[in-house]
Amino acid sequence: MENKNTVKNFVILALGSMIVSCAIYFFKIPNNFFTGGFSGLGMILGVYIKNISTSTIIWIINVVFLVIGWIILGRSIGIRTIYCTLVYVCFLELLDLLKLDEKVGVPFTNDILLELIFACLLEAIGLAIVIKNGGSTGGTVIVALIVRKLAKLDIGSAMIYADIVIVGATFFILDVKTGMYSLLGLLIKSLGLKYFTDMFNDRKTLMIVTKCPDEILRYITETIHGTATIWEGKGAFEGDGRTVIFAVMTAKQSTKATAFAKKTDSEVFIVKNSSHEVYGRHFMGIGE
Repeated sequence: MENKNTVKNFVILALGSMIVSCAIYFFKIPNNFFTGGFSGLGMILGVYIKNISTSTIIWIINVVFLVIGWIILGRSIGIRTIYCTLVYVCFLELLDLLKLDEKVGVPFTNDILLELIFACLLEAIGLAIVIKNGGSTGGTVIVALIVRKLAKLDIGSAMIYADIVIVGATFFILDVKTGMYSLLGLLIKSLGLKYFTDMFNDRKTLMIVTKCPDEILRYITETIHGTATIWEGKGAFEGDGRTVIFAVMTAKQSTKATAFAKKTDSEVFIVKNSSHEVYGRHFMGIGE
């Protein structure tokens, strides 16, 4: 079962990485959207290097820094980061070699804002899928990890600085209009990544105050296969004993648990919240 889950995890990581490749190849490169990352750096270099395709330049930059990262960071760079980076750059290069669309290199529409939104949201979805499954497509992430190790700089700050430098260069290399679109794209991508990452990590926290704890606990643990923590409480007004059940589960599980608790105890008190970061057993690792 564990091997099966591992294979499934790597297939999903590959899917997310390929979605990122498609966003860059079909939307960012044709429109010159320099929205940060090594794809933006590769596109900047592509302005000056005419005899090599932009996809190949991005491939070279990522592989070179992947090797440098491995030398400096060693195993801490993570097997999933290496895997996702290779899938991402190799699929990007494959798209370039196959030329699947005769209109490659030309925007799909004349609406540059629509192209920008699709480029950034598609990339954000792919990155969110990768991050959800413990991976990374490398790029400025590797640079940030190296900077953190050598300069003790916060990884989040290092990535922001790197992206801002790349986007800022657009104003000087191309024109102000492209630079403004690229800056807007960086914002859309960042907000989109946060939204989709939170959506994929969404869990519901339930606090159930009830006089019928045994039935509800049995339903949570045996029927919907969840876990819970309990403690004994006392009503502030009536002074009678109540059991407080605290549980974290998926949205589907929480809907079932809430319905069952209402049916079992007519006086039940339920508080439900959304949580995007849950650490511990069965959830995100403590070190994540």
